[in-house]
Amino acid sequence: MITDKAEIKIAMLAVYYAFAVEVEQRMAQESILSVGQINVFDCQECERELIEEGLLRYCTIEGKVCCGITGRGVLTYEQGKTLMKKNVLEPFVAEALRYFDSLCSGRKYKTDIFEADGGYYVTCALRSEKRTYMEAKLFFEDRREADEAYENCKRRPEVVFSGVETLMTGKINHLL
Repeated sequence: MITDKAEIKIAMLAVYYAFAVEVEQRMAQESILSVGQINVFDCQECERELIEEGLLRYCTIEGKVCCGITGRGVLTYEQGKTLMKKNVLEPFVAEALRYFDSLCSGRKYKTDIFEADGGYYVTCALRSEKRTYMEAKLFFEDRREADEAYENCKRRPEVVFSGVETLMTGKINHLL
């Protein structure tokens, strides 16, 4: 859990920097909170302060309240990102963006692990309400290997999807 106010602000600026454009404020905040590293009250308070400090700005696009990072916000983020550990900030941003993408597209990644047949199955899938885009299922005899695969799929499902797509479509041939 990120509790330091300066780190919360840097994490929030990092997400808005990654958006690169103004996005619906409600969806941005939901994406930031989805990571589970910032509590809702701290998120709302820090957003309000970032607005007051001129680092984020509200605007209205097609009747919706949107929010985006300002030029000063970009500079503050670029200077402040060194204050946070990369292994905290990068996964935070990646997870918030993944959630935002799922809000916009309706597609969600799902990873499961279950015991069967004298070993463990790990599945990684990308689905929407109406379609399964990809589902990979691997069998592991060793629990440690299964746990590693599960964690990798949880942390970076888009990389797993991209890798499977590259293999299945033959795009890998140009790399060989």
